[in-house]
Amino acid sequence: MSPNVLRCRRVLQVSAISALALGCNGDDPTPGCPAPLAPSVRGALPVAPFTRIAGTSTPGARLAASRVSYLQASATHVPLSARPYALAINDCGIVYAPRLDAASAARFELPATTPTAHVGVGTIPTDVSFDRAGTRAFVSNQGGSVSVIDVASNTVAQTIPVPDRAFVSLTSPNDDRLYIGSAIGKVYVYSFGSQRFTDSVTVGDVPQHLTFHPDGIRLYVSMRDLGRVVEIDTRTNTATRTFNSTYGIQEAVVAPDGSELYVANQSGWLEVWNLGTGARTHQVDLGQGPWAMTLSPDQSELYVGLLFEGRIAVVDRTTRVVDRYIDVGGTPRRIRFSPDNTTIVIANEDGYVTFIK
Repeated sequence: MSPNVLRCRRVLQVSAISALALGCNGDDPTPGCPAPLAPSVRGALPVAPFTRIAGTSTPGARLAASRVSYLQASATHVPLSARPYALAINDCGIVYAPRLDAASAARFELPATTPTAHVGVGTIPTDVSFDRAGTRAFVSNQGGSVSVIDVASNTVAQTIPVPDRAFVSLTSPNDDRLYIGSAIGKVYVYSFGSQRFTDSVTVGDVPQHLTFHPDGIRLYVSMRDLGRVVEIDTRTNTATRTFNSTYGIQEAVVAPDGSELYVANQSGWLEVWNLGTGARTHQVDLGQGPWAMTLSPDQSELYVGLLFEGRIAVVDRTTRVVDRYIDVGGTPRRIRFSPDNTTIVIANEDGYVTFIK
């Protein structure tokens, strides 16, 4: 039996024991236990309105008239109140889904699709990520902190104060540092060894997303309002390149071979950048509000969530063509695949989490 399987078993066993100790049941509001589920997926809490960007409605209209197929997914929509926004999954299939209006993160343990627990975090949690080992989850809170969750005990083991609102965070490939994007346009570097901030990089706008290049050195910072992605050399903590676009830059994904950067632009399209030359090579019209994005397990497709259409656009990475759309409804936020590649999990700000098998 592999070390990873043994580690996952230990984590799940500790989680189950903790739940029993708390006396959790399906209707129990005890802290650490799952909250009672709402009777309806829709309308549990009001959703903040979005501002549509002028002139961005045409891509969706053009695509609707094309030969692109629209699929009604065979999906399970699990009600989860208070606007689930972010989502991350570790190699053991443990999911954390922070909720903007609850200062809380719901925990799921795949393949089950019912929350097994909740853990209190800071206010307005907008992002979550795991370390490479999958033993710690980092929840970025706009209230001014990062909550570090010990996965085995499902408790906050550490709270890292951030000089300004924390939007996103990501650990370094060797798990010795945490990069935190803040509302004042900086990326802070936090050392776990010294338990303090050791540096910061000014990027000029609120980071919306962070992702590493496969080389483990280059960090890419997406910024919506200035419409750009900044590349940081993490050996020197300096900004080395800027990829300038237009308003709306959101989640970015680096090609597995490190040759290209894919960027969701909320104004209506997917951008493809050549990382060798620094030039934008393609733009793929998707529809209204491309926001979240993830790579398929076989690395052949990009799954892009459309905020204002309640759909996931599936783009062929080689042909740069939209292959199909998956209807999920609501306001889809972060998208991730399960570690066994059998399930797509989507946080939906309209009050549910979607599981597509």
